[in-house]
Amino acid sequence: MRESQSLPELFRQEIDVLKELNAQSLLKKEALLKDDLDALQVIVLKEEALSQKLKKIDDACSPQVQFFLRERFSGDGTKIEKGSEEVAALIEELRRQVKQLKLNNEFNQALIKDALAIVEFTINALMPQTSAESGFYGASGRINKDKQNSKKTLILDYKG
Repeated sequence: MRESQSLPELFRQEIDVLKELNAQSLLKKEALLKDDLDALQVIVLKEEALSQKLKKIDDACSPQVQFFLRERFSGDGTKIEKGSEEVAALIEELRRQVKQLKLNNEFNQALIKDALAIVEFTINALMPQTSAESGFYGASGRINKDKQNSKKTLILDYKG
């Protein structure tokens, strides 16, 4: 990466990497929905590489952003100049890309939490329980506590 890159050029590079990360997050969603662990592993490795690239761009961009902000605002907080239309448009595009990536990642996180709840439920169903607290497992995979019916056996633990 060149040392003398301009702020708009760095923003464009950052936007390109964020677009790639967004595409990877959509692929990750599909892999999670299909339970394709091989594809998921490849996607995670690509995301790690893109994250490293984004960090390098951000490290190069940070001093220029600080300079841009100092030039744009005076000491008392009033605006000195409007700033470049191009930089403002790039900042807005950066915001859109980051917001989309955040939404995609939150959805993927919810999918992973659901998958982990199923795994926990399955493990709880297969493991012998020392004391039956209720007859039902909850959505989180844990045993629901039912004080009224504490003598019940667990549904999946009963070997009839």
